[in-house]
Amino acid sequence: MIRSLAERAIRGSEEFTVRPFLPLYLPGESIQLDIVWHTNGPSTQPLTVKIVTFPEAQPSNRSVTTAPVPLSQPLVLPAPNMKGLHIIEAALTGGQQGPRPLSLRLLDSG
Repeated sequence: MIRSLAERAIRGSEEFTVRPFLPLYLPGESIQLDIVWHTNGPSTQPLTVKIVTFPEAQPSNRSVTTAPVPLSQPLVLPAPNMKGLHIIEAALTGGQQGPRPLSLRLLDSG
């Protein structure tokens, strides 16, 4: 346990954020996500972000998108095909650590 804590301390801090450009999207509007990953040192392995989206009322109706990190521009997801609250889950995978999950909730005003 002490060894893993020491290795983590040597790597330093990291920041993984996923933010929608808008707080509310109109029907038919694509969702743009700003994905940011900052760390004190470079990753020795490629990193990927896995984005899962689904309507809150139908969690089994999932859509999965993956993209390499870092991104040079916002990630654009297709417009939801249902009205209402949609959940966006993001996980950063690869590198020396396991997945780093993150969850967002977006409302389609349609």
